[in-house]
Amino acid sequence: MSGDLIVGDEASGLGLKSYGPHTYACRPPGVSHGPFRSTHGRLLFEIHFYD
Repeated sequence: MSGDLIVGDEASGLGLKSYGPHTYACRPPGVSHGPFRSTHGRLLFEIHFYD
């Protein structure tokens, strides 16, 4: 919703992706979770789906 979100392992560079404000990320089943960090803070809305 606002701020920045960085997903992935910065040390190894694996899966490193940055999301700015007004963007969203969707993780399909089986995709690893995190690590996450933010440079300036992040306000987000998270939804969980369970089978």
